[in-house]
Amino acid sequence: MLNKKAILFLAAFILFFMIGLFFTGVEKEAPKRVKQIIPAMGTIVEVQLQEGDASQNEKAFKAAFDEIRRIDSLFTDYNDSSTIGSLNKVDSGKVTVNPEVVALVKRGLELSPKTEGAFDITLGSVVRLWGFKDGSMHLPASDSIKIALGKSGIDKIKIINDSLIGKKGEIHLDLSGIAKGYAVDRAFYILEKMGVKSFLINAGGEIRAKGEGWTTGIQDPFNESGIVEILYPGKKAVATSGDYENFFEVDGKRYCHLFDPKTGFPAAKVSSVTVLADDVTTADALATAFFILGIEKSKELIKNFPGCEFMIIDKNGKRHYSPGFKDYTRS
Repeated sequence: MLNKKAILFLAAFILFFMIGLFFTGVEKEAPKRVKQIIPAMGTIVEVQLQEGDASQNEKAFKAAFDEIRRIDSLFTDYNDSSTIGSLNKVDSGKVTVNPEVVALVKRGLELSPKTEGAFDITLGSVVRLWGFKDGSMHLPASDSIKIALGKSGIDKIKIINDSLIGKKGEIHLDLSGIAKGYAVDRAFYILEKMGVKSFLINAGGEIRAKGEGWTTGIQDPFNESGIVEILYPGKKAVATSGDYENFFEVDGKRYCHLFDPKTGFPAAKVSSVTVLADDVTTADALATAFFILGIEKSKELIKNFPGCEFMIIDKNGKRHYSPGFKDYTRS
Protein backbone atom coordinates (compact mmCIF):
# COMPACT_ATOMS: atom_id res chain seq x y z
CA MET A 1 0.00 0.00 0.00
CA LEU A 2 1.25 3.46 -0.84
CA ASN A 3 2.00 5.73 2.10
CA LYS A 4 0.88 9.36 2.22
CA LYS A 5 4.12 10.67 0.74
CA ALA A 6 4.02 8.15 -2.11
CA ILE A 7 0.42 9.02 -2.93
CA LEU A 8 1.19 12.74 -3.02
CA PHE A 9 4.27 12.10 -5.14
CA LEU A 10 2.32 9.95 -7.62
CA ALA A 11 -0.37 12.62 -7.90
CA ALA A 12 2.29 15.26 -8.55
CA PHE A 13 3.89 13.03 -11.17
CA ILE A 14 0.60 12.56 -13.04
CA LEU A 15 -0.17 16.27 -12.90
CA PHE A 16 3.31 17.18 -14.11
CA PHE A 17 3.07 14.70 -16.99
CA MET A 18 -0.29 16.10 -18.06
CA ILE A 19 0.73 19.77 -18.04
CA GLY A 20 4.50 19.56 -18.58
CA LEU A 21 4.43 20.97 -22.10
CA PHE A 22 2.13 23.75 -20.94
CA PHE A 23 4.75 25.07 -18.57
CA THR A 24 7.90 24.41 -20.59
CA GLY A 25 8.03 24.25 -24.33
CA VAL A 26 8.91 26.00 -27.56
CA GLU A 27 7.33 28.34 -30.06
CA LYS A 28 5.01 26.67 -32.58
CA GLU A 29 7.38 27.28 -35.50
CA ALA A 30 10.34 25.69 -33.68
CA PRO A 31 11.54 22.14 -34.42
CA LYS A 32 9.66 19.26 -32.83
CA ARG A 33 10.87 18.05 -29.47
CA VAL A 34 10.98 14.76 -27.61
CA LYS A 35 10.70 14.49 -23.84
CA GLN A 36 11.42 12.04 -21.03
CA ILE A 37 10.52 12.35 -17.34
CA ILE A 38 11.83 10.65 -14.20
CA PRO A 39 11.21 11.08 -10.46
CA ALA A 40 14.35 12.42 -8.75
CA MET A 41 15.52 15.11 -6.30
CA GLY A 42 12.15 14.85 -4.52
CA THR A 43 10.35 16.11 -7.62
CA ILE A 44 9.85 15.35 -11.31
CA VAL A 45 12.79 15.93 -13.65
CA GLU A 46 12.07 16.55 -17.33
CA VAL A 47 14.51 16.65 -20.24
CA GLN A 48 13.45 17.83 -23.69
CA LEU A 49 15.58 17.38 -26.80
CA GLN A 50 15.22 18.31 -30.43
CA GLU A 51 13.66 15.48 -32.42
CA GLY A 52 16.34 13.70 -34.46
CA ASP A 53 18.59 10.65 -34.21
CA ALA A 54 16.73 8.41 -31.77
CA SER A 55 19.87 6.54 -30.72
CA GLN A 56 21.77 9.74 -29.94
CA ASN A 57 18.81 11.18 -28.08
CA GLU A 58 18.55 8.07 -25.91
CA LYS A 59 22.23 8.44 -25.02
CA ALA A 60 21.62 12.08 -24.14
CA PHE A 61 18.58 11.28 -21.99
CA LYS A 62 20.50 8.55 -20.15
CA ALA A 63 23.54 10.76 -19.55
CA ALA A 64 21.45 13.63 -18.19
CA PHE A 65 19.35 11.44 -15.90
CA ASP A 66 22.38 9.46 -14.70
CA GLU A 67 23.97 12.73 -13.61
CA ILE A 68 20.78 13.91 -11.89
CA ARG A 69 20.59 10.61 -9.99
CA ARG A 70 24.28 10.86 -9.05
CA ILE A 71 23.78 14.31 -7.55
CA ASP A 72 20.63 13.10 -5.79
CA SER A 73 22.59 10.27 -4.19
CA LEU A 74 25.10 12.76 -2.79
CA PHE A 75 22.75 15.39 -1.42
CA THR A 76 19.52 13.67 -0.42
CA ASP A 77 18.92 13.67 3.32
CA TYR A 78 16.04 11.22 3.15
CA ASN A 79 18.39 8.36 4.06
CA ASP A 80 21.57 7.97 6.11
CA SER A 81 23.55 6.30 3.32
CA SER A 82 23.98 9.47 1.24
CA THR A 83 26.97 11.75 1.79
CA ILE A 84 24.82 14.40 3.46
CA GLY A 85 22.99 11.74 5.47
CA SER A 86 26.30 10.35 6.74
CA LEU A 87 27.53 13.84 7.57
CA ASN A 88 24.37 14.61 9.52
CA LYS A 89 24.80 11.48 11.66
CA VAL A 90 28.02 12.89 13.13
CA ASP A 91 27.14 15.04 16.15
CA SER A 92 30.39 16.96 16.38
CA GLY A 93 33.93 16.91 15.04
CA LYS A 94 35.76 16.68 11.73
CA VAL A 95 34.19 14.68 8.91
CA THR A 96 35.79 13.56 5.64
CA VAL A 97 33.37 14.40 2.83
CA ASN A 98 33.23 14.06 -0.95
CA PRO A 99 34.96 17.19 -2.38
CA GLU A 100 31.97 17.91 -4.63
CA VAL A 101 29.72 18.05 -1.57
CA VAL A 102 32.21 20.25 0.27
CA ALA A 103 32.21 22.66 -2.67
CA LEU A 104 28.41 23.03 -2.68
CA VAL A 105 28.27 23.35 1.12
CA LYS A 106 30.88 26.11 0.79
CA ARG A 107 28.74 27.83 -1.86
CA GLY A 108 25.73 27.66 0.45
CA LEU A 109 27.70 29.12 3.34
CA GLU A 110 28.93 31.97 1.14
CA LEU A 111 25.39 32.83 0.05
CA SER A 112 24.10 33.11 3.61
CA PRO A 113 25.68 36.48 4.52
CA LYS A 114 25.03 37.80 1.01
CA THR A 115 21.29 37.23 1.62
CA GLU A 116 21.44 38.56 5.20
CA GLY A 117 21.05 35.02 6.53
CA ALA A 118 17.86 34.22 4.61
CA PHE A 119 19.50 31.39 2.71
CA ASP A 120 20.56 28.86 5.32
CA ILE A 121 21.62 25.27 4.65
CA THR A 122 21.72 24.39 8.36
CA LEU A 123 17.97 24.16 9.01
CA GLY A 124 17.69 20.38 8.69
CA SER A 125 16.49 19.93 12.28
CA VAL A 126 13.79 22.56 11.79
CA VAL A 127 12.54 21.03 8.53
CA ARG A 128 12.41 17.58 10.11
CA LEU A 129 10.60 18.88 13.20
CA TRP A 130 7.77 20.26 11.06
CA GLY A 131 7.42 16.88 9.32
CA PHE A 132 8.40 17.92 5.79
CA LYS A 133 10.84 15.02 5.46
CA ASP A 134 8.61 12.12 6.50
CA GLY A 135 5.26 13.50 5.30
CA SER A 136 3.87 14.02 8.81
CA MET A 137 3.49 17.80 8.39
CA HIS A 138 2.18 19.41 11.58
CA LEU A 139 2.46 22.53 13.74
CA PRO A 140 5.10 21.81 16.43
CA ALA A 141 5.16 23.17 19.96
CA SER A 142 6.95 26.51 20.29
CA ASP A 143 9.53 25.07 22.70
CA SER A 144 10.40 22.34 20.19
CA ILE A 145 10.90 24.96 17.46
CA LYS A 146 13.30 26.88 19.68
CA ILE A 147 15.30 23.73 20.40
CA ALA A 148 15.50 22.80 16.71
CA LEU A 149 16.46 26.34 15.76
CA GLY A 150 19.23 26.20 18.36
CA LYS A 151 20.76 23.32 16.40
CA SER A 152 21.11 25.50 13.29
CA GLY A 153 23.51 28.27 12.32
CA ILE A 154 26.30 28.57 9.76
CA ASP A 155 28.72 29.28 12.60
CA LYS A 156 28.41 25.58 13.50
CA ILE A 157 29.85 24.47 10.14
CA LYS A 158 33.44 25.07 9.03
CA ILE A 159 35.12 24.16 5.75
CA ILE A 160 38.57 22.92 6.78
CA ASN A 161 39.80 21.89 3.33
CA ASP A 162 38.49 20.46 0.04
CA SER A 163 37.46 17.19 1.68
CA LEU A 164 37.06 17.98 5.38
CA ILE A 165 34.20 19.67 7.22
CA GLY A 166 34.06 20.59 10.90
CA LYS A 167 30.75 20.34 12.82
CA LYS A 168 29.59 21.66 16.16
CA GLY A 169 26.73 19.89 17.90
CA GLU A 170 23.78 18.09 16.33
CA ILE A 171 23.49 20.36 13.30
CA HIS A 172 21.76 18.81 10.28
CA LEU A 173 22.45 20.18 6.82
CA ASP A 174 19.61 20.51 4.32
CA LEU A 175 20.74 21.54 0.83
CA SER A 176 17.32 21.19 -0.82
CA GLY A 177 17.34 24.93 -1.57
CA ILE A 178 20.39 24.64 -3.80
CA ALA A 179 20.98 20.99 -4.75
CA LYS A 180 18.23 20.79 -7.39
CA GLY A 181 19.67 23.81 -9.14
CA TYR A 182 23.13 22.32 -8.96
CA ALA A 183 21.85 19.02 -10.40
CA VAL A 184 20.35 20.86 -13.37
CA ASP A 185 23.61 22.74 -13.92
CA ARG A 186 25.54 19.46 -13.86
CA ALA A 187 23.16 17.79 -16.33
CA PHE A 188 23.40 20.89 -18.54
CA TYR A 189 27.20 20.58 -18.51
CA ILE A 190 27.03 16.87 -19.42
CA LEU A 191 24.74 17.45 -22.42
CA GLU A 192 26.78 20.42 -23.57
CA LYS A 193 29.96 18.34 -23.35
CA MET A 194 28.28 15.65 -25.47
CA GLY A 195 27.64 18.24 -28.16
CA VAL A 196 23.85 18.34 -27.82
CA LYS A 197 22.77 21.53 -29.57
CA SER A 198 19.27 22.12 -28.23
CA PHE A 199 17.76 20.91 -24.96
CA LEU A 200 15.86 21.93 -21.85
CA ILE A 201 16.16 20.51 -18.32
CA ASN A 202 13.45 21.14 -15.74
CA ALA A 203 13.65 19.83 -12.17
CA GLY A 204 10.41 20.95 -10.54
CA GLY A 205 10.75 24.57 -11.65
CA GLU A 206 14.55 24.76 -11.75
CA ILE A 207 15.14 25.21 -15.49
CA ARG A 208 18.03 25.64 -17.88
CA ALA A 209 18.00 25.42 -21.66
CA LYS A 210 20.34 25.65 -24.62
CA GLY A 211 19.35 26.59 -28.15
CA GLU A 212 16.83 28.95 -29.67
CA GLY A 213 13.09 29.25 -29.13
CA TRP A 214 12.62 27.81 -25.65
CA THR A 215 9.90 29.30 -23.48
CA THR A 216 8.59 28.49 -20.03
CA GLY A 217 5.52 29.57 -18.10
CA ILE A 218 5.50 30.80 -14.51
CA GLN A 219 2.75 29.06 -12.60
CA ASP A 220 -0.04 31.04 -11.02
CA PRO A 221 0.28 30.29 -7.27
CA PHE A 222 -3.50 30.64 -6.90
CA ASN A 223 -4.41 28.34 -9.81
CA GLU A 224 -2.42 25.14 -10.32
CA SER A 225 -3.40 24.90 -14.00
CA GLY A 226 -2.76 28.56 -14.86
CA ILE A 227 0.28 30.65 -15.74
CA VAL A 228 0.92 34.32 -15.04
CA GLU A 229 3.88 35.02 -17.33
CA ILE A 230 5.55 33.53 -20.38
CA LEU A 231 9.34 33.61 -20.07
CA TYR A 232 11.87 33.74 -22.89
CA PRO A 233 14.94 33.04 -20.76
CA GLY A 234 17.49 32.78 -23.57
CA LYS A 235 20.76 31.86 -21.87
CA LYS A 236 19.41 32.59 -18.40
CA ALA A 237 18.61 29.88 -15.86
CA VAL A 238 15.25 29.97 -14.05
CA ALA A 239 14.18 28.93 -10.55
CA THR A 240 10.85 29.36 -8.78
CA SER A 241 9.94 28.97 -5.11
CA GLY A 242 6.34 29.11 -3.94
CA ASP A 243 4.06 28.34 -1.02
CA TYR A 244 1.86 26.19 -3.28
CA GLU A 245 4.51 23.51 -3.87
CA ASN A 246 4.67 21.72 -0.52
CA PHE A 247 2.46 22.82 2.35
CA PHE A 248 -0.19 21.97 4.91
CA GLU A 249 -2.94 24.04 6.53
CA VAL A 250 -4.10 24.47 10.12
CA ASP A 251 -7.26 26.49 10.82
CA GLY A 252 -7.10 27.93 7.32
CA LYS A 253 -3.48 29.11 7.64
CA ARG A 254 -0.95 27.77 5.16
CA TYR A 255 2.46 26.54 6.31
CA CYS A 256 4.93 25.89 3.48
CA HIS A 257 8.32 24.15 3.30
CA LEU A 258 10.42 27.34 3.07
CA PHE A 259 11.64 28.37 6.53
CA ASP A 260 12.72 31.69 7.99
CA PRO A 261 16.04 31.04 9.78
CA LYS A 262 15.26 33.79 12.29
CA THR A 263 12.00 32.30 13.55
CA GLY A 264 11.98 28.60 12.69
CA PHE A 265 8.56 29.11 11.10
CA PRO A 266 7.63 28.83 7.43
CA ALA A 267 8.02 32.15 5.59
CA ALA A 268 4.71 33.79 4.70
CA LYS A 269 5.47 37.22 3.20
CA VAL A 270 4.82 36.34 -0.45
CA SER A 271 3.30 33.57 -2.58
CA SER A 272 5.89 32.99 -5.28
CA VAL A 273 9.37 34.08 -6.36
CA THR A 274 10.98 33.44 -9.75
CA VAL A 275 14.64 34.28 -10.28
CA LEU A 276 16.71 34.52 -13.47
CA ALA A 277 20.46 34.01 -13.20
CA ASP A 278 23.41 32.75 -15.21
CA ASP A 279 23.24 29.34 -13.50
CA VAL A 280 20.49 27.41 -11.77
CA THR A 281 22.49 26.91 -8.58
CA THR A 282 22.41 30.66 -7.95
CA ALA A 283 18.82 31.08 -9.16
CA ASP A 284 17.64 28.26 -6.88
CA ALA A 285 19.27 29.71 -3.77
CA LEU A 286 18.12 33.27 -4.47
CA ALA A 287 14.53 32.18 -5.13
CA THR A 288 14.52 30.61 -1.66
CA ALA A 289 16.17 33.62 -0.02
CA PHE A 290 13.91 36.21 -1.68
CA PHE A 291 10.81 34.20 -0.75
CA ILE A 292 11.86 34.49 2.89
CA LEU A 293 12.96 38.15 2.69
CA GLY A 294 9.90 39.53 0.91
CA ILE A 295 9.56 42.28 -1.66
CA GLU A 296 11.38 45.35 -0.33
CA LYS A 297 14.46 43.57 1.00
CA SER A 298 14.71 41.53 -2.21
CA LYS A 299 14.64 44.75 -4.26
CA GLU A 300 17.55 45.97 -2.18
CA LEU A 301 19.64 42.79 -2.30
CA ILE A 302 19.17 41.99 -6.00
CA LYS A 303 21.62 44.84 -6.65
CA ASN A 304 24.34 42.66 -5.13
CA PHE A 305 23.80 39.97 -7.78
CA PRO A 306 24.63 41.40 -11.23
CA GLY A 307 22.85 39.62 -14.07
CA CYS A 308 20.06 38.35 -11.80
CA GLU A 309 16.40 39.38 -12.01
CA PHE A 310 13.25 38.44 -10.10
CA MET A 311 9.48 38.43 -10.20
CA ILE A 312 7.65 38.20 -6.88
CA ILE A 313 3.93 37.49 -6.55
CA ASP A 314 2.53 38.80 -3.28
CA LYS A 315 -0.30 37.39 -1.20
CA ASN A 316 -2.85 39.37 -3.22
CA GLY A 317 -1.59 38.11 -6.57
CA LYS A 318 0.16 41.36 -7.51
CA ARG A 319 3.43 41.00 -9.42
CA HIS A 320 6.60 42.87 -8.46
CA TYR A 321 9.65 42.96 -10.74
CA SER A 322 13.32 43.79 -10.62
CA PRO A 323 14.21 46.37 -13.31
CA GLY A 324 15.28 43.94 -16.05
CA PHE A 325 12.91 41.02 -15.56
CA LYS A 326 10.32 42.14 -18.10
CA ASP A 327 12.97 41.99 -20.84
CA TYR A 328 12.49 38.20 -20.70
CA THR A 329 8.70 38.01 -20.63
CA ARG A 330 5.56 38.25 -22.65
CA SER A 331 2.53 38.81 -20.41
